[in-house]
Amino acid sequence: MSLRRNRMALPVIILFCLACCALAPAQQRGWWPQSYKVDRDEAAGTLVLSTPYYTFEHDLKKGGALSRITLTHGRARNLLVSPVESRIRLMVRPEGLQDAQARRRAPGATFSDLRDNAPKVTHTKSGKAEVVTVEASLLSENGKNSGARVRTTYNYRWGYVKVRKQFILDSPTDLVSLTALTALLDPSLSDYGWRPAAMEENGNSPFNWTNGQIRGWGKMRPGTHMDLPFRTRFVPRYLVFANHGIEGLEWFVTDDLHQWDYQMTGQPGTGYCEIGASNEPLGVRLNIEPMSLPWNPLLAKGGYLKLKGTYTFDYYLGVPVLEGHAQKLWLHESVRGIRNRDGKEITEGEIRKLADSGIREMTLHNDGDAFQDGIFWRDGSY
Repeated sequence: MSLRRNRMALPVIILFCLACCALAPAQQRGWWPQSYKVDRDEAAGTLVLSTPYYTFEHDLKKGGALSRITLTHGRARNLLVSPVESRIRLMVRPEGLQDAQARRRAPGATFSDLRDNAPKVTHTKSGKAEVVTVEASLLSENGKNSGARVRTTYNYRWGYVKVRKQFILDSPTDLVSLTALTALLDPSLSDYGWRPAAMEENGNSPFNWTNGQIRGWGKMRPGTHMDLPFRTRFVPRYLVFANHGIEGLEWFVTDDLHQWDYQMTGQPGTGYCEIGASNEPLGVRLNIEPMSLPWNPLLAKGGYLKLKGTYTFDYYLGVPVLEGHAQKLWLHESVRGIRNRDGKEITEGEIRKLADSGIREMTLHNDGDAFQDGIFWRDGSY
């Protein structure tokens, strides 16, 4: 797998590579990949998947949604103040409103998977992964069915979950917005960072944390009035929320960027992402909407699209594997391809000498045939 083509998966790839490089089977630490323990309690309405280091919980009475993420050696009892919700907003035309101006003023209606108290939830095993599939109807606050549903597949791996979210519109639907994920995070996760997605902006690089106009890091401290919300019309490629030095949570998209930029409207910049503060209840608000069309009451038409079919969004949720004590010193060496700093080819003896001196990771940097000797290395290989 080319790291250049899979930069979005780097957080998980790097964590896994570090574990593989540092440990021999006879020296495995507790955080070496382990199996999940799965407990389903129909009476309580919960499905819990846990390891010694973290726990994910689904609420079977609220759309089967993720309702708890807890790190065993973290501080927060739950990184989620509210469950991870999926929803759509439809353009509603009240009966009897034939007048064009009245129709333009007609409010939209929001339909959520959390309102389905009897979702279909199945659990299977695929190799070492635990797979949870949830199918829920999207309902209004008073229980009205939108006619749409959402199917979510959670692929639980070590340290992360790959999520596939499928919105299924069986009939033509006047869609104003589609929310792939919205939740309140624990207020302690007040440091956040992002990788922007507006690649056409001047000076932006897809591999940097800044792009000239947007800061890569910010603070959102619920209960204060000094932190401005972060808003963008381009769904970021990567988001991280952290209680600095304690614990955190990652969200990032897969390689299929078309899902987020072009799938819904055929052009980028028609989505929406917001990081803000909630005071009641206290928490960090996160909204990720691949489609969000502003309603303009001055236009006879606009503010929605008539859509039908299945719309798929893939993303990852990552958690750190915390041992409960400080990590040992980690030493790294960077080499230019298979040569040392003097330009001479590295020998097995030199590699052994580095290992004996405490080096635990070596990064090879040689993008293409840089030395014109016919030897190719992938830049960033470990």
